[in-house]
Amino acid sequence: MYTALENVYRAVASTFDEMPIGDRWHRDLLSTMCRETGLRPAVTSAEIEQRLAGLLEFRHYFIHGSVISPPQGARVAELRADALSIRATVVSDLERFDAHLEKQLGPTR
Repeated sequence: MYTALENVYRAVASTFDEMPIGDRWHRDLLSTMCRETGLRPAVTSAEIEQRLAGLLEFRHYFIHGSVISPPQGARVAELRADALSIRATVVSDLERFDAHLEKQLGPTR
């Protein structure tokens, strides 16, 4: 889920912002997408930023295995439940952002 969102965030950043650089670019990208800029509204609600950050941390562990202590089963279950619980908000946020784009640019369909 997080990787799919990050792909959307990267496309938005490359269009409206500058892509963050450095060791924390993933975290900085998430933070940027939760804030309005002069060119665009927030893509994702700031109130779920920390919950998405938990998914980002797990994604980082899963891909790189660079976390000192691997997640335990209970933590993985918590992350799964959290991902499912924020799904509707994430979809709503993306639909709101899409509506903003259509208002600014006209329908693309």
